[in-house]
Amino acid sequence: MNDFVVSCGRYFWSPKIKPRDWIREADYEAFTSQHSLGRIYHCVGIEDNFIVLKSNRNESYRVNPEGFHQVPFTDFYIGDKVKVLNGSKAGMIAVIDMGWHAKREKIIYLLEIDGKRRTRHYWEENIEVYSARE
Repeated sequence: MNDFVVSCGRYFWSPKIKPRDWIREADYEAFTSQHSLGRIYHCVGIEDNFIVLKSNRNESYRVNPEGFHQVPFTDFYIGDKVKVLNGSKAGMIAVIDMGWHAKREKIIYLLEIDGKRRTRHYWEENIEVYSARE
């Protein structure tokens, strides 16, 4: 279980295939309202027999470690602001959502720019951390 801390992964759980008690009761409603099988989580700790996952920087969820499958690490969290590096939106600031691209086996970044969700797929090499001091 300690191997998961400071790693990223997907969480393979659905109420149809795994027990409800895989999600800590206090976190169940919040977790299920945002969860999808492609969502990328950061494992940030261990609490009792649960691992602590975050998809964004503000909320954490305690879940059974059996459902966690590691993917390559990213520093980005859902909701982070990033700067677009290339294409027609180069230089613009965006808010990210992330998921797993099964065919390429890597994290895909979906961007919202000026309140509109872009249809183009972005990869980690297409974005950088946005610093408000720029």
